[in-house]
Amino acid sequence: NRKENLAVAVPREVDWKETAMVRVSMCIIILNTIFIGYQVRADLEAAKVDETLGLWVDYVDISFTVAFCIELCFLLRLKGSLFFMDDDRYWNFFEVALITSSVLEWVLHTM
Repeated sequence: NRKENLAVAVPREVDWKETAMVRVSMCIIILNTIFIGYQVRADLEAAKVDETLGLWVDYVDISFTVAFCIELCFLLRLKGSLFFMDDDRYWNFFEVALITSSVLEWVLHTM
């Protein structure tokens, strides 16, 4: 009976953590989408008067990249090898590719 209780308790804990990670990820994605919309509009307005956006825009952009990297690390820690083998594996590979491209863009931008 005790083994059954332990077997049932572990998936609930993982589900709770996974649900929390999904919510945090969604918030980061929504905030990043709003920021990208603002950034594009502000960049167009600045280009009309031959100006550039302030450095704070780059800092916010880098902050989102760091947040996505941290989120990826948490997901890898939470799911372990299942990250590459569960039903969401294709989405996970896509997420890794997007984060890698963001990091590469940041590295190339700072060179």
